[in-house]
Amino acid sequence: MAEVRAQGRAVEIELLGGAEPVAYRVEGVSEAGAAAFGQAVGLLLPTPDGDAEPVDRLSLVDVRPLPGRNTGWFSGRRPVAAVGALFCAGLAAAVGVAGGGEQAAALLGGSVALCAGCFMIYAGSGRTWRTGG
Repeated sequence: MAEVRAQGRAVEIELLGGAEPVAYRVEGVSEAGAAAFGQAVGLLLPTPDGDAEPVDRLSLVDVRPLPGRNTGWFSGRRPVAAVGALFCAGLAAAVGVAGGGEQAAALLGGSVALCAGCFMIYAGSGRTWRTGG
């Protein structure tokens, strides 16, 4: 990071690396917040060394999963879905034994519609949650 400039309700952050510096602008913040951020970060920036060799920007980025978050196949909402599916199968078997085939078929038809609706909500909310909007 080379420089941080507060300009009214915006903050401009200049990053070093590669052949040329790159500036990013964040707009829509409060003036007091922009000024406080610019001042706080500006105090932490090292003085530029003109003799230093430029660094590739991609080598400065470290990508890793967040700690405590399991990203495997059986993580997140999948265990809940598996338990729900097993519960529905057991309920359908019990209704089939106790009430007959017609009631079991009605229960299965309703369960399929319910599961399809739940999946649509899951898929839509998961995408919205991951993208932030």
